[in-house]
Amino acid sequence: MHRSAATYLALAAREVRMTDGGLFMVHNSWTIAFGNRSELRATADLLEKIDGTIAADYARRTGATAEQVRSWMDAETWFTAQEALDAKFIDAIDANYQGDAQASASLRSWNLSAYANAPEEWKKPVNAKPMPAPMNSAESDFLAGLSANYQSAIALASTFVRTEPQAVLREFAEDVIEDCAGDLELMKLWLQVGAPPSSDVADQAQRQQQMNRNRLQLMAHAFANRI
Repeated sequence: MHRSAATYLALAAREVRMTDGGLFMVHNSWTIAFGNRSELRATADLLEKIDGTIAADYARRTGATAEQVRSWMDAETWFTAQEALDAKFIDAIDANYQGDAQASASLRSWNLSAYANAPEEWKKPVNAKPMPAPMNSAESDFLAGLSANYQSAIALASTFVRTEPQAVLREFAEDVIEDCAGDLELMKLWLQVGAPPSSDVADQAQRQQQMNRNRLQLMAHAFANRI
């Protein structure tokens, strides 16, 4: 499958070949931006410039007019192999030696749901990962205990924030609260949906908990020296 930036790279080849059953998609450039109105306008101007260079190369390759190429890009056009050959994006179509069913499954392993005009039958991957098994009682108890520890950490750090005179130590306690609160919300979500975290996520949660314990011990030591 040639789509998005991959189609632009294909233009550099001496010969472009496409397997029968594949897709060739062209569209306008994308980005993610934030900022004030001037910065966003500058980003839009940059995208327009990028689209212009890509459209010019498509036009040189295909012999189509600039207006036609722009129309293809604006519409997010998906070409079959034969359509791409007719439009002169490619030079030849290779036979599909895998068989139609296997080729279709291979193509549909891509998640194309982010695209507006992708063929409906390919928007959802056929080999998407199955949902995890429901959480068992041991996993539920583990998360409940971990959540209780995080709640205790938040309570202790909150007390420290209210009573510590030094700003740097108060900020230290506030960081602990923020970290614990974020992890606590995630654990609440796991408990609500009944899906256990993966083993690496659980290990990371335990390491984070130990780090927070160490930070709380430092706070408790500093607090004890104040009284």
